Amino acid sequence: MPDNPQGDWPVHKLEWQWGLRRERDLFYTPEHGPKAALSPDDVPTLYQLWDCLLYLSGGEGFGLPAWEAMCCGLPAVYTNYSAHGELLTRAEAGLPVGGLLQPEVGSCLWRMIADAPQAVEAVLRLYHDNNLRQKLGANGRAFAHQFAPDIQVQRWHSIFQSIMSSTSAVS
Repeated sequence: MPDNPQGDWPVHKLEWQWGLRRERDLFYTPEHGPKAALSPDDVPTLYQLWDCLLYLSGGEGFGLPAWEAMCCGLPAVYTNYSAHGELLTRAEAGLPVGGLLQPEVGSCLWRMIADAPQAVEAVLRLYHDNNLRQKLGANGRAFAHQFAPDIQVQRWHSIFQSIMSSTSAVS
C-alpha cells in the first residue's frame, strides 16, 4: 500500500487503531503512484503470468480486476463482499474469503477486512490443486463471455424483435 496519510484509511490511524507496525504488519511501496501503473494493453499479459488473483478488497463499486481476471480465465481468491464477490460467486470463478466488517472513519461505509488465515488457506488450495484452478478459471471465462458485445447485441435484438412481433399482433 502507499505510504501516505490521505483517504478514509490514513496510515497513522490504521497503525493506531489496530496496533499494526511498519515492516511487521504493514509493508509500503515507495514507488506507488499514478504513473507506476501498466498500460491497459499489458494487463492481460500480467494476468496470464499469475496462478490466481488475490483480491481481498474491502468493497468495490464493480470490481474491474475481478472482471479482468474472469475474462483471462484466472481464478480469484476474494472477499465475499460487495459487487466483485457477487460476480465471482455467481460465476463460480474463485474461492471466497470471509472477514470482519468495519466502518470507514470518514463515511461510515462498511468495508470488509479479510480473514488472513482463510485467505492463505484458499491460496494454498489453488496452488496445490491445478484441476480446481483450471476449472474455476474456465468458469469465470465462460461467465464473462456471456457478456461479450456481439452476444449482448443479439440478445437485445431478440428482445426487440419479440416486442415488435407481439405489438403488431395486438394492433
